[in-house]
Amino acid sequence: MRQAAAVASAVGGSGAGFGKGFGSGGATSVSGPGKLSTDAINAGLKKIEDKLRFCYEKGLLSNPNLSGSVKIEWTIQPSGTVNGAKIINSQINNPGVNSCLTGVINAAKFDSPQGGAVTVDKVFSFSSSAM
Repeated sequence: MRQAAAVASAVGGSGAGFGKGFGSGGATSVSGPGKLSTDAINAGLKKIEDKLRFCYEKGLLSNPNLSGSVKIEWTIQPSGTVNGAKIINSQINNPGVNSCLTGVINAAKFDSPQGGAVTVDKVFSFSSSAM
């Protein structure tokens, strides 16, 4: 039986997002001197959703029951580039998946925050379902 990965986050809403079974549900907080809307952050994440899903799917190859949530924190600089992505909390317990996720986010480009950098904390939920 083939496995389909689903990654749920707060990106978009019903019918948009990381894959089959996607829905809103991941918490997002934004802090710092700058201002950037969660809509703008979600738009940036939508551009990298396939790469984030790929990180999880690689982990499924070694553990078909892999699932859980991962809280990631990163800083978006005034230029829109990212640095310092790190895992705050992970139920995935797979260092390869966690490292891949932070690498993808560190390489991402977001809209430029107004007035300075912003720090984002976001929860991503991962689960697989048989097709």
